Amino acid sequence: MKKQIAGALVICLLLCGCETKQSDSSQTQPNTHAELAERVRDAKIDFTLPEENSTAFTNTGEPLLSPYLQAVTSWEYTYEIVLSGLGENDQLIYNYRTQIGANYLEEQLVNAVDDDPDSVTTYVSLGGVAYVCTDDGIHPPAVQSGENARRKTDSSLFPMFSGDANYAYAQSRSVRVDGKEYICETWKTSDDTTYAYYFLDGELAGMKYTASSGIPMNIYLLSFSEQAEKDKIKVPSAT
Repeated sequence: MKKQIAGALVICLLLCGCETKQSDSSQTQPNTHAELAERVRDAKIDFTLPEENSTAFTNTGEPLLSPYLQAVTSWEYTYEIVLSGLGENDQLIYNYRTQIGANYLEEQLVNAVDDDPDSVTTYVSLGGVAYVCTDDGIHPPAVQSGENARRKTDSSLFPMFSGDANYAYAQSRSVRVDGKEYICETWKTSDDTTYAYYFLDGELAGMKYTASSGIPMNIYLLSFSEQAEKDKIKVPSAT
């Protein structure tokens, strides 16, 4: 069954006037849903379980999200996340992103419990040039490049990076999930969109929000580093 991505993660490749390169033969991706689902099960929080004992929490220092925001706004970081809530057949969206300065790489992989292969889109910005490589696992992969190639400048982990100067910390609460105590920080935009970030022992575990379509979204943080993996930021190849 054909997978679909809705909301802010719809892949719209606005590639007018770009160069296109395709491989001579098709390349089939595997379906790695089972492996990705296992990584989600090993994450620091399980958003499928109910929250218990939610109480107000007074934060005496800076918000727990601040160091993560500082890393991303300083343009040197690496993270892995998995988003669930979109599509059919337990669809999962894996995002790997690493950035140093204006150079970055983001790989977005989509799969589900079906017979379709993984669908992979890779965004790269290197030396002022943007590249997009698409591989649906069925057709030959293709690379588009040039100044008109879509730049993936927003961060999927922090959707509020959209130029909203009024984005701000709102409140904190303590909540129990599966016997573990989490601190949930709420951040809001000027249009009152709410993002809830969950922390376990001071470390970010994941985030929840409701998309503009009204669909609840869960993001599991698999890893986060304040260092870039700059060796991975390369011009993508269709071979």
